[in-house]
Amino acid sequence: LQSFLRELAIAQDMGGVSLVRVPNQTLLTKEQLAEIFKHLGARRDRLWIAPGRMVAGWWRDRDRVSMQFVADEAGPQLLVRITGDGPLEQPVSVWVNLPGPGTSLRLVARNGQQKMPKIADLDQWRAAVVLSGLSPGDYRWSVYFDRTTSMGNR
Repeated sequence: LQSFLRELAIAQDMGGVSLVRVPNQTLLTKEQLAEIFKHLGARRDRLWIAPGRMVAGWWRDRDRVSMQFVADEAGPQLLVRITGDGPLEQPVSVWVNLPGPGTSLRLVARNGQQKMPKIADLDQWRAAVVLSGLSPGDYRWSVYFDRTTSMGNR
């Protein structure tokens, strides 16, 4: 059990995806299950704990999103296309590698777009562009990397 919890922590630290499925009938003892849930609960701020239907919904929403970075005379651009009939229901994100520590990602709407995604700093090297709630369509944002001294959600 300790090896499993160590490997789960390593995957989380590396930004990996782990699917932990706990069936109704298991060979684990009540104490082992309690230890797993305690371990996961202590990291709830960095984990998504969800039933299977929500995970399936996230994959469906993720499949509706495509993105591309392009460079033109106006500088780097993030292009996002969302297909389907309604807004995204799950918090699909695009992760962006930052050029280095002490920088943050800033997006500026192009083509008169009003809806801006939330940007969440993940660590000193990565930021997430959170696309939840956006309606189907094509989005284009100019990409800027600003010098900063603090991390956090914007």
